[in-house]
Formats: sequence, C-alpha cells, structure tokens
Amino acid sequence: MFFGKQRFEEFLESPEGISTNILANRLKLLEDLGLVAKQPYSNHSRRMNYHLTDQGKSLRPVLKVIIAWGLKHIPDTQIPLDRPSDADISASLAVEAIYNK
Repeated sequence: MFFGKQRFEEFLESPEGISTNILANRLKLLEDLGLVAKQPYSNHSRRMNYHLTDQGKSLRPVLKVIIAWGLKHIPDTQIPLDRPSDADISASLAVEAIYNK
C-alpha cells in the first residue's frame, strides 16, 4: 500500500514471493490492528481493495526511515518505481541515504 498496491493479486505479484495463506493472514492482522481497511472493488465481487487507515498512514515516516537505512546498509535494497509518487519517495530516500553515510 505504501507503493500504491491495493489488491491481493498485486501484493502476490511482488518480488518478495509471499504465499497466499501468509499474505491473507498478514492482511487480516493489519486490518485487526486498525492499520488497513478493505472494501469491495466491484459491486458483485468478494475481491477487495486494501488501503491504509489514518493510523496506518501515520507509519509512513517510520517506513521511510527503514527504507533509507536499507539503502545505506544493504547494497541490494530495491524500491519499486511503479508510480510517480514512488519515484519521488525513492529519490528523497536515496539522497538522504547518500548524504547521511
């Protein structure tokens, strides 16, 4: 969700290769914790869109710091650049990581 993914299938396509049962359990846990909410993305479907709640959005600064740490200390850290906002996030994190070495 941080990088614009909203649907179960989009999370499954991520390079991490998470299994369906683990993904379902994690999404349910995030929902139970109030970090994520879901809603049907069509009127006649059980398929859901997942989005961050305000509480979940409040974790963005923390996640940015973790990503910046990865860029600085783990050479193969990758950030998806699927959407323009992701490119902005990636650029700012890369600059932070370089200047804070």
